[in-house]
Amino acid sequence: MHDEETRGKLATLVVEALEVGTGKNERDVIDDLFSAFGIAFTTLDRSVPLQTKDRATVLRKAAAEQLAAAAPTAGALLNEVVRCGGRFVAMVDEIYRHLARHSATTTGTNDTFRLQRADVDEEQLVISPEFVELIRKHERRLTNFEIGRIDHAALQSFVGCDNGEFYGTWPPRPENGIRLLDDLLALAQIGPEIAKRVAGSAAWESSAAALATATAAGERLVTVAQWLIRAHMIHLDALPGDTLDDVRELFTGELPGWVHERIRREFESYRTKRVLTTMAAPGAVINLEGCVSLGLDENLQPVVVPEPIWSETAVGSLAGFVAQWRRGQWSPRSHRRREREQLADPAALTRRLTTLANASQEAADWLATEVFHPIGSVEITDLLESIEEFLNLPLWRQRRLLYEIWVLCTTIDVCEQGGWVPHLVGAPGPDGVWVLSDGVADVPACRLEHAEDPDIALNVWHEPRCATADGELTPDVTVSTPPPHSRELVVVEAKDQVKMARGRPGSTGALAVADRYAAGLRPEVTWVVNHCDYRQGCDPEAEYGNSWARIRLAEQFRPGNVPPAFADTVRAATTPPGAAKQQTAANGLVLVVDRTRSMAGRIAEARLELLNGVLDAAYDEFRVIAYTDHNTGESFLVRSLGPFPNLADALAAAEELPEANGGDIEEALEDALQRCVELVSDLGPRTFLILTDAPAHSVESCPYGIDAREEAQALLDHGCLGFVADDWLEPPYSRSIKNTQTPGFAFLPLTAIASAGSPAVTLQPTDVQVRSPGRSSP
Repeated sequence: MHDEETRGKLATLVVEALEVGTGKNERDVIDDLFSAFGIAFTTLDRSVPLQTKDRATVLRKAAAEQLAAAAPTAGALLNEVVRCGGRFVAMVDEIYRHLARHSATTTGTNDTFRLQRADVDEEQLVISPEFVELIRKHERRLTNFEIGRIDHAALQSFVGCDNGEFYGTWPPRPENGIRLLDDLLALAQIGPEIAKRVAGSAAWESSAAALATATAAGERLVTVAQWLIRAHMIHLDALPGDTLDDVRELFTGELPGWVHERIRREFESYRTKRVLTTMAAPGAVINLEGCVSLGLDENLQPVVVPEPIWSETAVGSLAGFVAQWRRGQWSPRSHRRREREQLADPAALTRRLTTLANASQEAADWLATEVFHPIGSVEITDLLESIEEFLNLPLWRQRRLLYEIWVLCTTIDVCEQGGWVPHLVGAPGPDGVWVLSDGVADVPACRLEHAEDPDIALNVWHEPRCATADGELTPDVTVSTPPPHSRELVVVEAKDQVKMARGRPGSTGALAVADRYAAGLRPEVTWVVNHCDYRQGCDPEAEYGNSWARIRLAEQFRPGNVPPAFADTVRAATTPPGAAKQQTAANGLVLVVDRTRSMAGRIAEARLELLNGVLDAAYDEFRVIAYTDHNTGESFLVRSLGPFPNLADALAAAEELPEANGGDIEEALEDALQRCVELVSDLGPRTFLILTDAPAHSVESCPYGIDAREEAQALLDHGCLGFVADDWLEPPYSRSIKNTQTPGFAFLPLTAIASAGSPAVTLQPTDVQVRSPGRSSP
């Protein structure tokens, strides 16, 4: 079966699984998948009139044909399907962890859950270890579809990279070729200026249309590049050995010795850091502070490694280009040429952009067919069976149920972190089925008991029947007090199928939905969360209500992207009156944990030193304040977890948080210290232990103007103790934290902290100098 025929069959399976044309599809997934190949699905959808007979069939046929034609290879199409399906796989993983933990509090250990909505005739969704492993098996099967070697010499002449500036040509090697990648990176900067000129002259409209075409063609080239990079990563992992002969088998042809050495170093670097990068410098790439490495991690997400990695091959350089495209970074040289040449004449610019679009299309096909040389693959029949099984898993057609359960479990989990013990109501019930309502519920899905006083309880509902003066409301999730004096504390409405307008209260859109719930049910906080984006961007920290009825919105609310504000507001709303005051006297330890990628695996290292029983005996409760950095796309900035009854649970919770990329050498420690001050303002003095390998930003470079020194001093002024584990700190970072950011904190190895971490233990004055009013040095 030829690749073209394979693409056609795969595309047909995909549009069937996504239920294109039925109105039930999750449009953000469809839009995302089609746009990866330069197709605007909305335009395609509108091209089929609503009155068309058998419209869904007609639309699916057209969609499959366009998708098959746009995908350069079957492997590239598979790569995007697995990437989009990964969203649902992540939900299954998190739901399983939530339910396994929550059900253990009710029925003992249980590892299989059958989920079903009441009064709905549909196949039960069974989540078990076998189901999770089945998903992973399909992912591995599909990801390893193609095996081949890469023409390093050809790719190098096309990419060409010097400190992040791309000088390779298209077509490869000719003297008069264009620097395609360099010109593509400049497109983002041309857009705003073209828009200004269009407003003043219709002559620039053709340039605006040509820019859109060139950008779409560039996105298709990036999609193919990601497929090629993914194939290279898989082959790096699959190598049977680590000798130079093993590694150079990844590429074709005779290569110079220096290339062999770079291949070997890249292999070693990827095995440890899990990234493919190219070196970049401020003189060659905008918005960089110091020499760094730009590239992609194993999930093809852009990363900035805060030190140069001298190991890239041509594939690493290509990964650097994709990262710059995704991050909107270009070279100063491109900027100067754009000012001088590209905006001088609209007709000339239109011709230039048309050339870029055509070249991008050609280069995408060239990468897929000429640079990658297959040397083997799975049988096509087996491939089609695997993709059909993957698409028929209850991940796609039952995604509404998955999302509802995930939002419910996430809300329960946040309550658990706030000191509540969850008990799933009726789970597992008859035949092990946890039945959730569809429409209205007459019994809660979960009962919460307060850890310190079991007589204090709350109920978590899924689609409850809520009576208001204007009729019934059925929000997706609520947390309420039990009868006879029931009241809603938290309302969460989940939207997962289409982009919706943010709107405003009193009109239409998400804020109108939130306003209706806030006015009718009067909870302390109302959230409207969306699996995809809103049509207008929103900030989960923005307050759309008031101090008495808070209203928040969150887009891309899904695994790995739950905003800290959600946890903070839900915990605040569910804190029993007086509970915060009762906790003030607690003797607590707070772990301040850096969750950027350079700290990967170091919580596990810390566990070996800290879990010796001394700290567990010294403190009554444990909390975590985790932080990353300010960059767009990070999984979170600051997140508070706890309280936990023991140190092991606190460390486990910190390890479960997603890692972030970090954008520079400094991380958002200053934001975390500010959160620490807020914590002790509510709960009283605590002991803080910082686990990091990098300093905070200066007050000038912090986007919020936070001064780490002032926050650290505020903690000391509250009577707190501060420790910094110096196990991973190297000069000048250790001096920066000690002298300019956290003066008065103790800098000690974890071993010393773990053995003398109790405030009652006196350390040698040479080891620690703590300045705290009314409290002697430990």
